[in-house]
Amino acid sequence: MEEKKFYLTKQKLKELEKEHETLVAFEKSKTIGEEAPRVLESEDLNPEFLSFQEDMSFLRSRIMELENILSNHEIIKNPSKQEENIIGLGAKV
Repeated sequence: MEEKKFYLTKQKLKELEKEHETLVAFEKSKTIGEEAPRVLESEDLNPEFLSFQEDMSFLRSRIMELENILSNHEIIKNPSKQEENIIGLGAKV
């Protein structure tokens, strides 16, 4: 399967890298800390734990999405002098 390329500006790349670092740190603090609810408080499943699992799965999916973008990106560059008249990525119309 061919990997999809993501075309990013330098500014957007920095934003995504910062978001990735923040989310990874947040995930570690939530899973390692005492904030993770217990699975069973009684014979029934803890609804707080189910909510926590859903939140963590959403967080992990966003982290995986960011890792995919960061590993398959290409920076948009300004076109050369010869290609200034051709419309493409990085060209201003």
